[in-house]
Amino acid sequence: MAFEKVATLDTDSTITIGGKDKKTGKSNPPSIEGYFLGTKALGPNKFNRSKTDYMHVFQTQDGNVGVWGKTHMDRQLLSVLPGTMTRVTYAGTKDVGKGNDMTCYLVEVDNENTIPVSFGANSPVDAPEESASSSYADDESDDEGEQEAQDEQAPRRAAPPRAAAKPPSAAQQERVRSLLGGGKNRVN
Repeated sequence: MAFEKVATLDTDSTITIGGKDKKTGKSNPPSIEGYFLGTKALGPNKFNRSKTDYMHVFQTQDGNVGVWGKTHMDRQLLSVLPGTMTRVTYAGTKDVGKGNDMTCYLVEVDNENTIPVSFGANSPVDAPEESASSSYADDESDDEGEQEAQDEQAPRRAAPPRAAAKPPSAAQQERVRSLLGGGKNRVN
């Protein structure tokens, strides 16, 4: 009998790929290479509530490293299977014609170099979803809310209603009208 360690998306450190650290002024690492373990949804972005913040977790020589996601990176990592050797490289920015420039990344995978990744029944891996109001332009202020976003839990998805809503009865409508002052005694 051999025990196998269950993978988690806990991180030993977190980084941002490319650009400069706003607090220290030092350059961020230009790339990361390691086994892609999965993606954690961290909840709504501090500056744009319609956008969700994501952290992508890689198993590297230095332990599990969390990488703050940007829209372009998030979209590409959707197709990467957990356990695949992956390299993410900062590829500069691109003018999208509105707001801030989009931060671009090159994502490369080695499908022949994989490790088994098992999360069990309660998988913490959340695949990023695109909302209709998502923008191709990344908010450059994303980095400021990283620590707060890390502490938040991802909100649960709303379940569809079990039955269709019923229209209010005539008595309910009359009560609302009277409470709002729109009853029979209302003067126009």
